[in-house]
Amino acid sequence: MTKSDLEKWRFRTPFFIVSTAVIPIVIVLFGNPDAETRIIQFLVLPVSWLFAFFYSAMKLRDKKWHRELDQHVGAQIRAELLPLIPDSLGVTEEEKERLKKWEIFKKLTGVFWEAIDSDDELVRQKEHFYANGVYYTAAIDLYIISPGMSLIYFCVWLLTGDALLVIGGFLCLLVAPLSRIVLLPRIRQHHLDLSNEQLDQVKRKKRDFISDRFRSIVIEWRAEKAAEPPRHRGT
Repeated sequence: MTKSDLEKWRFRTPFFIVSTAVIPIVIVLFGNPDAETRIIQFLVLPVSWLFAFFYSAMKLRDKKWHRELDQHVGAQIRAELLPLIPDSLGVTEEEKERLKKWEIFKKLTGVFWEAIDSDDELVRQKEHFYANGVYYTAAIDLYIISPGMSLIYFCVWLLTGDALLVIGGFLCLLVAPLSRIVLLPRIRQHHLDLSNEQLDQVKRKKRDFISDRFRSIVIEWRAEKAAEPPRHRGT
């Protein structure tokens, strides 16, 4: 799977979640296969695509996704990459902490991906990373979207009085915590395992390349810091 494929499936996932949740409502309400087919084709599926578009355009997933990445995958990468800075530079613990937090760390992480893209075997392994990324964000989508779907079930139940819709609403409510507590940690761990495997291979095959690039980045960063005007207290 390529990065382009990953983005396509990340867009499609909300569509599948919404349409899968709404179709049972149509079946419960109508009980007529012909009417159900027409409603699903001309109403449910277009509305689900519209929802997927606005969900992606409004970046409703992004905040939780970026926080998830930073807390887990990002933390793993930071812990593994910083030791690759050459010892001869004498980077202090204080500097390491600043490197983790400053924008400069994006350059260090960029070297990691640059090293991967320069090796055919590592590029092939990245396909597994992308494939798992679809499941990773899908788990987040489930616990974001499912409560909203349960609300739809309960609203339709209030209008129709059909008890089956109450069951469907509670099932949607149940999906959210199950996704967050059970599904997400399992997928996250697999992602971390894949990331760790990539990091091990990169360190083994591209250590010199990474060290040289890190050396130039850190030297440039120090030069920029030294050129900055001193900050006066109270300003």
